[in-house]
Amino acid sequence: MDLKEEKEYGHHVLMVSLATQSHINPLLRLGKRLVSKGLSVTVATPEIAQHQLLKSVTSCKINDCVSDDIPCLFFSDGFDLDYNRKSDLDHYMETIEKAGPGNLSKLIKNHYHDKHKKLSCIINSA
Repeated sequence: MDLKEEKEYGHHVLMVSLATQSHINPLLRLGKRLVSKGLSVTVATPEIAQHQLLKSVTSCKINDCVSDDIPCLFFSDGFDLDYNRKSDLDHYMETIEKAGPGNLSKLIKNHYHDKHKKLSCIINSA
């Protein structure tokens, strides 16, 4: 099956990133390359990234501000949006290691549950 056929049948690459520019930006560059080759790509990142993007951008929808061709999905990292993740990085990393996989699994089940959306690959930048 060629890439065009795969795209028509709903094969997707899910790229998972922490909510920092040093993780998201390289994944977006890779994602744009994959899209240019005919693949469907989605980026999943903790909800705090959505919150940070909404604070910094007021004139467009979240997905349009990240990339026209790459939708974003958001999952809980186990903290409220008000929690200062930088105050105790060790605690943050321990918590996201525990809460992140379960919440990411729920996101995957919710978005790739039917036969028209087949998740072909997961790329993790963490």
